[in-house]
Amino acid sequence: MEEVVEICYDPCELVDDFETFGSHMRYADIHAILFALTQIKPRRPFVMAEIGSFAGASALAIASSTCVRRLYCIDGWEGSEKDAVINKKYSEFGSKKIYETFLHNVGPFLGDPIIPIHLKSEDAAKLPQLASLDAVFFDGDHSYPGFSNDMRLWMPKIKPGGIVVGHDYSGAFPGVVRAVDELGGCNIKSCVWWKRVE
Repeated sequence: MEEVVEICYDPCELVDDFETFGSHMRYADIHAILFALTQIKPRRPFVMAEIGSFAGASALAIASSTCVRRLYCIDGWEGSEKDAVINKKYSEFGSKKIYETFLHNVGPFLGDPIIPIHLKSEDAAKLPQLASLDAVFFDGDHSYPGFSNDMRLWMPKIKPGGIVVGHDYSGAFPGVVRAVDELGGCNIKSCVWWKRVE
């Protein structure tokens, strides 16, 4: 029987520009992400990184979890030359507006537990405070080279018993599907994938 995961806040109501900014995060996705995070062993308040935060929908849902102690939201807020889907959103709205929207949307949790890190994934991976994590959530570059590189940089930082989790395991994102399939042994629910790190 699946553990029941309660969402304290409705991200569809709290995130003002959830629809405007084209987020495709659905309730089923939010529940799958939060369920995956309950699989961290041993159960404890956890520290995690989110690679790709965009307008803050998933960060808001994760921060509303009573188990998260610190959530580092890592994004350059500038798109990716390899990811046409996200680039379309950045060219339509602009980096500054999307980052300002993220800050507004996560406002109730800004500083505790959410710490935005306005850097590209590969630059943030060098920061000492991110050397040891309980979980990493991937929703950044969806191209195969970009996604694979993010996994290469961040997976070694996850403590044994921790969780790697990601979004967009679907035919719309073949690069994500390919990299996750290569990782192997992942659980899939909705378009969310996760795996415990041993």
